[in-house]
Amino acid sequence: AHDNLPSIHIGNLPKDSFYDLDLFKHFSLKNYAIKTAKVVLDKKTSKGLGHGYLVFFKQEEADRCLKEMNNSLISGHAIILSMKSQVKNFNEKANVIVKNIDKLVT
Repeated sequence: AHDNLPSIHIGNLPKDSFYDLDLFKHFSLKNYAIKTAKVVLDKKTSKGLGHGYLVFFKQEEADRCLKEMNNSLISGHAIILSMKSQVKNFNEKANVIVKNIDKLVT
């Protein structure tokens, strides 16, 4: 594992035909020094689950990417970046969808 290297979690990735190499190329072509890129796939269908990780060689590079690329577009998807440590205890099966909330609710 790359526990000692800075890592960024990426949410809202395209789910169809988008894999590790696509993610790696997207950020490499924008001049980020990335060690690895990983798109999380469904074990049964091998389709993307809409999130992944980037591992960087240096913290400064991860910080720059986080600052510059958060909410940028990949195939029309506004991606959500966060330092991996911030989502360590995230359980992807524990999502809750809440609909029809009154617009006055904050």
